[in-house]
Amino acid sequence: MAWGENSNGQCNIPYGNNFVAIACGLYHNLALKADGTVVAWGDNSRGQCNIPRNTKFREIAAGSWHSLGVRLDGSLVAWGWNEQGQCKCAEVGTTRDSAVGYSHSVALKIDGSIVAWGGNGDGQSSAPHGANFTRLPQAPCTASRLKADGTLVAWAATAKASARFRRETTSGHCRRFAP
Repeated sequence: MAWGENSNGQCNIPYGNNFVAIACGLYHNLALKADGTVVAWGDNSRGQCNIPRNTKFREIAAGSWHSLGVRLDGSLVAWGWNEQGQCKCAEVGTTRDSAVGYSHSVALKIDGSIVAWGGNGDGQSSAPHGANFTRLPQAPCTASRLKADGTLVAWAATAKASARFRRETTSGHCRRFAP
């Protein structure tokens, strides 16, 4: 079931019930099936729905106009708008998690460290050094990550350094985290 603006077909959900994950971009969506294949629908004006052929995925992420997938072997592949290098995947080896924003991409390596690439106008690709990160939640305008000890580390224009966050407020398109 989907509702809301459908100007690019982003609410036209594909038929089936064997989906295990979904990723929502600005005007496009991706759905991961149990067999590792991906279905895309919505706006494809920048190639963000052109899924690489003969590729099986274990994870997907959708940015504004680009998409990122983690293949079954843990390697990354990205497609769509690449104006700021967000589709030129960093050499990270096997990844554990991935996320994308407006014009940047992020990968969590097996050792718990983070690699980011693409647009960096607000510092969103200047990932903190170190390890011990556990997952990469989606955040289109900022870069925020959850560490193993439960702390949230955020960087870029809408957040300050590393701190514990208790609540979330919303401002415009970006989620801003407040202590």
